[in-house]
Amino acid sequence: MKIGGDVVGGTAPFTGRVFGRTKLASVTVGGSLVGGSASDSGRIHSDGNIGPVSIGRDVIGGSSHRCGFIESGGKMGAINIGGSLVGGSGGACGSISSHDDIGPVTIGHDILGAGDESARIIGGKLAAVTVGGSLIGGSGYSSAVIVGAATGAIRIGGNVLGGAGAPSAYIQCGTIASITIGGSLLAGSGNNSARIVTDGDMGAVTIGGDVQGRAIFSGSIECRGKLAAVTIGGSLGGGSGRNSGWIFSQGDMGAVKIGRDFVGGSVNAGDPVLDRSGFIENAAGRIASVTIGGDVRAGTDDSTNVTGLLRNAAISAGNNIGSIVIEGSVAGSVGTNITRVTFTARGQASPTATADVAIGKLTIAERAERMSVLAGYASNILPLNGNAQIGPISIGGDLVASHLIAGVRVVSGFGDVFGGPDDFIIGNLPNSIARIASIVIGGGVLGSPASAGRFGIESHTIGSLTINGFAVPIVSPLSLSPLTGDDVTVREV
Repeated sequence: MKIGGDVVGGTAPFTGRVFGRTKLASVTVGGSLVGGSASDSGRIHSDGNIGPVSIGRDVIGGSSHRCGFIESGGKMGAINIGGSLVGGSGGACGSISSHDDIGPVTIGHDILGAGDESARIIGGKLAAVTVGGSLIGGSGYSSAVIVGAATGAIRIGGNVLGGAGAPSAYIQCGTIASITIGGSLLAGSGNNSARIVTDGDMGAVTIGGDVQGRAIFSGSIECRGKLAAVTIGGSLGGGSGRNSGWIFSQGDMGAVKIGRDFVGGSVNAGDPVLDRSGFIENAAGRIASVTIGGDVRAGTDDSTNVTGLLRNAAISAGNNIGSIVIEGSVAGSVGTNITRVTFTARGQASPTATADVAIGKLTIAERAERMSVLAGYASNILPLNGNAQIGPISIGGDLVASHLIAGVRVVSGFGDVFGGPDDFIIGNLPNSIARIASIVIGGGVLGSPASAGRFGIESHTIGSLTINGFAVPIVSPLSLSPLTGDDVTVREV
């Protein structure tokens, strides 16, 4: 069927409708598909399959239910919309929906959410989705959403911008072959906004700008299978809600590259505990590598909780991390409470009698302050593995009020006061292979005169230690700050 101009719904139901009882071979509309003020108006629908659909300009929802709507009860062929897919104030309008698979979907300009379930693409398998402009959530529930089973490449030329709706600007698929966003992934005020989720594997994710969380589960990339790789051209930032600014995989995670800064969210007096705000996390596998082009900074904890920030500007692997490279500095924060930047990994999935490398290499170009590097630990600082090893550690500037730990735990507490004489190998292993291969610190090693804490560089074996260009013989225990009120101790346990 070919229509040269617009298809426009009216004030009566089912007006401005293209309908096939069993199938529609193809539909071409030269102008726009526009919903009206009555339900099911401005609608292309078949109870069976629909072949290719081409709309020359926009698909626009109206003010009533299921108007400005393309729907198939069976399979749907390729969908090509020259303009934008625009939701209206009515429910489930300005959308594309199939009860089965959908061929390649191409939107020339934007997907703009508005009311509940508006501006959505929903089907079984989605061959591919290409959006020339941006995916922008609205104020309604489930607006500007892409949902499918196994999904091919998703390409969005502009930004993914969350709105006030929960969820909004939301992509959830069984698997995704790859996803490319030319602009930024920016959360709105609603929960679950600017969020990418797969139930299975996710291919390479490339985002040209920033990823910024805000409310709960927002500004996030979450894979329940294997995550091939993540490249963010700008910064990764956590928000005020938990699981925001979050990169997660259940299975193995490939290389993660962040072009600029990695920053955790903050809390104020009266706020609840904030967990996983600005967090790169693998639950049960390995992370190939993490590269941060700028700085890593924890948020500020000004709450009245004992600990207001958990897993903040942190990196953690259920098994091991190949390497961590930070081209700027690392800085924990001092508010009402101290928050450390923490890197944790448990160890190899299949260790040998001599090798169980949890973190292969750590390189920080500049200063590191209030940092904890804990090999043999879970993300919640639970000690797990007394054989955990760290490869070469290189810090270009000073190391201040920080811990470098492999396979060692404290007698009690959560690992914030290492360096004491009672620290011991996790699990009391009699023949631990825990080791730090080498440590090179370009500046000095300092405690923190403002605290009464102590700080440790500890493992069963430490290969070598160089500070400010000088090789330091390791005679355990070795105090590196005898003139301060703090202890910075190198100890082979």
